[in-house]
Amino acid sequence: MYECPKCNEFDKLLTETITMKENYKKALHRQHVLEKDLLNKKDKEIKELPGSLEHLLVESNNKHRNHPIKDY
Repeated sequence: MYECPKCNEFDKLLTETITMKENYKKALHRQHVLEKDLLNKKDKEIKELPGSLEHLLVESNNKHRNHPIKDY
């Protein structure tokens, strides 16, 4: 339970809100870690199969990663 600094009372809604925010941050972190893990696995698979279509696609994506995207 979190205590309100102004009135020194325990606030159930504040506690739930803070808990939800913390859980959301943890979930985002887990998702990021999983995505990073998947990318690492993908990179390892691609390195084992040079010259494949998938390898060229990733290479192309890496080349254009920092280019601005034009919306027509």
